Amino acid sequence: MFKNYWFAILFLIALCFSGCNVKMSYDFLKDASDVECIEIVDVTENFMDGQAEQIVICTVEDSKAFMQELNELNCYLVLGDPIGIESRKTAIKIIYSDGEYDLITYNGRATYTCERQYQNYKGHRYFDKEEFEAFLQKYIGDETQSSD
Repeated sequence: MFKNYWFAILFLIALCFSGCNVKMSYDFLKDASDVECIEIVDVTENFMDGQAEQIVICTVEDSKAFMQELNELNCYLVLGDPIGIESRKTAIKIIYSDGEYDLITYNGRATYTCERQYQNYKGHRYFDKEEFEAFLQKYIGDETQSSD
């Protein structure tokens, strides 16, 4: 009996430290009703004033539909160190009515708030890479086709 007890304890500990992930919804900085604008941006290697420079690829026309689709993507909570925004990545920039924003890639997040300024390494949530990139491409492709 005592041996089974220790086996169960060791199994639970191993499960907790195995880099588990749990499927859940994404935790945005603010409510979707506060969204003023959504941009898809390229994050460059240049950092000015501690924040990554962002080059706008396109601006999303229908923010409400975009947020609804984004919420439908598979999102997971990773139990480990938070991952930030890396340079040379395409990201979603959700700008809120007060000027604060979320900067989201499939596996990282940064936020900008008036109180704390730019903070990288804010996310414990990530998206399925292929699903996220296909989602972005749908919007980037629409913008590319409309500008031809």
